Amino acid sequence: MSTTIFTATATEGREWSTFLAVPTATKAAAQSILDPSHPDPTKYNSADPIVLFIIQLAVILGISRFLHIFLQRIRQPRVISEILGGILLGPTAFGRIPGFTQHIFPTSSLPCLNLVANLGLVLFLFLVGMEVDFSLFRKNLRVSASVAIVGLAIPFGLGCAVSKGLYHQFIQNSTTFPHFMLFIGTSMSITAFPVLARILSELNLMNDQVGVVVLSAGVANDVVGWILLALTVSLVNASSGLVVLYILLTTIGWTLALFFIVRPLFLFAVRKSGSFDGRGPTQTIICAALMIMLASAWVTDQIGVNAIFGGFLAGLIMPRSHGFGSHLTEKVEDLVTVLFIPIFFAESGLKTNLGLLKNGIIWGWTFCVIFTAFFAKFFGCSIMAKACGYTLRESAAVGSLMSCKGLIELIVLSIGLNSGVINQTVFSIFVLEALLLTFTSTPLTLFFYPLHLRTPSKANFLDSKNASATRLPGEDGPGRRLRTQITVVLERLENLGAIMVFTKLIASPPNLTRPPPPVLLEATPADDTPISATPILASEKTPLKVDVVRLVELTDRTSAVMQASEHEESLRSDPLNSLYSTFASINGVPISSNSLEVISQASYPENVARRARDCESDLIVVPWTLAKSEGDGVVASFVPNPFENLFDRAIGGGLKDSNPPSYAAFVRDLFIEAKTDVGVFVDRGTTAPAPTSLPGLHHLFLPFFGGADDRVALEILTQLVQRNLGITATVLRVTKTPEPTAEDLERKPTSESMGSAFKSSSSKDVSEGSPNPNVAGPAQPLTTHKSTIHSGNTVKGHAGDTMYPGENALQSESADDVAFELLRAVVSEERLPIETLQSETAYPLKASLARLRAVGRGTVERRLTVICGRGRVGAMSHRVELKELLDGATAAGKVGVARSTEVRKCLGEVGTGVLVKGAGSNILVVQSRMTVGTRNTNA
Repeated sequence: MSTTIFTATATEGREWSTFLAVPTATKAAAQSILDPSHPDPTKYNSADPIVLFIIQLAVILGISRFLHIFLQRIRQPRVISEILGGILLGPTAFGRIPGFTQHIFPTSSLPCLNLVANLGLVLFLFLVGMEVDFSLFRKNLRVSASVAIVGLAIPFGLGCAVSKGLYHQFIQNSTTFPHFMLFIGTSMSITAFPVLARILSELNLMNDQVGVVVLSAGVANDVVGWILLALTVSLVNASSGLVVLYILLTTIGWTLALFFIVRPLFLFAVRKSGSFDGRGPTQTIICAALMIMLASAWVTDQIGVNAIFGGFLAGLIMPRSHGFGSHLTEKVEDLVTVLFIPIFFAESGLKTNLGLLKNGIIWGWTFCVIFTAFFAKFFGCSIMAKACGYTLRESAAVGSLMSCKGLIELIVLSIGLNSGVINQTVFSIFVLEALLLTFTSTPLTLFFYPLHLRTPSKANFLDSKNASATRLPGEDGPGRRLRTQITVVLERLENLGAIMVFTKLIASPPNLTRPPPPVLLEATPADDTPISATPILASEKTPLKVDVVRLVELTDRTSAVMQASEHEESLRSDPLNSLYSTFASINGVPISSNSLEVISQASYPENVARRARDCESDLIVVPWTLAKSEGDGVVASFVPNPFENLFDRAIGGGLKDSNPPSYAAFVRDLFIEAKTDVGVFVDRGTTAPAPTSLPGLHHLFLPFFGGADDRVALEILTQLVQRNLGITATVLRVTKTPEPTAEDLERKPTSESMGSAFKSSSSKDVSEGSPNPNVAGPAQPLTTHKSTIHSGNTVKGHAGDTMYPGENALQSESADDVAFELLRAVVSEERLPIETLQSETAYPLKASLARLRAVGRGTVERRLTVICGRGRVGAMSHRVELKELLDGATAAGKVGVARSTEVRKCLGEVGTGVLVKGAGSNILVVQSRMTVGTRNTNA
């Protein structure tokens, strides 16, 4: 560096000099990756570690999520993919790629990963502590304590025995044997409670007697396991026995301080903040809870016990009442499970080298560890469960579930490795053991305790004593069962309006004159034998009852598992269930039972069908509301999404739904699974009741084409009119002619002409005595019409279509005639306001839609609802007509959700036609239990 000396004379005549540094040209570091001089982004820079950390995080998350795509298909928990991903990133697989570890996971960057992983473990153990519910253990004290004690003692003892050989083979004198023995015994005896709860929820065992005892025993096992770990860590970190005593006493003192000082103060703050009012914890309370967790972790770490034990203790003191625990978990868990835990598994995987298992002796000890850990847990817990009165299969399921290891054992092993108690070889052996035992828990449980062998449990029912369907005295056959028990499905808040409208249909308006004793039609016999035309009088002992099934999706979140374990409190505090129950009560519809099912979406149909079967329900009703679209914004209007048409997700036409194809697939699967009649009640959302319509007044319209589904729709329509004096109805029996009739020739057979108003003369045989064919008059007699039912061509063999048993055309025609004879008898006796029309046309679907619009214009004072059969068996086909309607609607941009093939298959041809071109606000599409089929996936 060059300098220049300036000499100056001060006032006192003294000289002084100043050295000024001449600035030299220095080149600033390039800040953009586009600059050729920019350094390698994978090179670790301690001054700016975020660059490499983001790359590491992307690799970790990408690997684990990619593996989970395939492993979830075999019902494996996400922890399996995260463990495998961590192992692959380590020296076992990717670490053998030249330069991979040096660029992605250099040694200098590992402290940063370790810091984030340890923080994530503290947060995770905080969540685990909040999951622990001691009330479960108290409710099942005898069985839970027995299984938990044996499940701890036998694995711990055998683990100590195995540790003797492992110590002499792999450890030698690097650590003392007692410390090593405690670590091995603890790792073999512990059960992964968080993973166990997740598996129980996915297998729908949370409310089963097997799940209850496993969950409660897992609570005790988890708590005792962490106490053993704290004892082991204190022994390792202590320099003498006296220090160990001080550590244990101080830890006990801190635990008592948390429970008797911190917890009451925290509860007082929670109540004052209003966090128990159902709104969840405030930000201040969340901050206080996290501060308690961090303070507890710091204290336990300074005492000499690991910091994660402090996080676990902080979770134990968090309140669970009023949904506070699940709400607090929702606020924290996503960041922990998505970001922090995969980093911990990656860090553990970098220390795992399965390549060290390179000779027969090491593999022999590996198999010895695996078999000892599994059979000690399996046989110990199974034998104790069998001794407590469980069956052989239930006992085997208990043993299989209790052998689950997962994340908890890896935490214990990581502490042992960091403390120098075990080496990398022993660490790799036990990581492999934890992976295999967790992997086998689900398939073994399904093998020993499959769904069809489980005992139905009503632990998640509220007031289920009245859930059984009512039968007439002395009538036990299935054909004599009345539709007096209805199962209602509640899944989405947006569908609440649709089910409320249906509830108004089945309710009796209190402001009308009480009707005579109601006449209830029998359900169609399963064997399709003719039923008596004599109406069956229902006594006052057979009121209509509603069974409510609340479906909640089981997500990857811990809060969903907590909600499943707290089903009674969750059901009582569920706003959707409370709203509907109150609405039904106000309208005089009794709720016989409520249930809460926290399950995966794939299990929705199976569980709803099982619930309806347990309650002996006569009808399952699934609501579906199609909301009016408000647009997706300016950008979406000018830049259309090119993937919508590709994935068949476009809706258009002013209608939207959160995911119509997936919801339609759920309904179609329910059609297959259910062994009773199923109806989907669609609120179109586009046609509001006319301003002149009166509250409580409804008009039903049924286009009858024939077949089992239409017969059930006819029976339901009659029962609704019988039950509710505010309902009138029109039934249009359609006969298809081989050639166009004179009336058809007057109209051009196009979708547009057939969409015009249908002339009243096309209905030749209107009920006698009705001056206006569009308005049902009071107590009109039924005119019987002889018609020929054309069975049509039911399309089969398409991939994803539904296959149904066939029905003879003559049998279908006879059954249709019997149904109308019974309807005639009921209308004549009760003088029900049901108008019957008949139409002979070559275009049955379009003619029915035209008549529907005419009826709608004539009943403006009533809310119009269309009831139709799904019509896949024993009914005429409308494929050609429906195609023309869809083509016209597509050209006009009004096809709506019917654009989806899944939606069209769900609603059937008639339901789809009404949805696209019909009138009215609501559609009830019905499938008879006679047409239950199986989905065909072979194109």
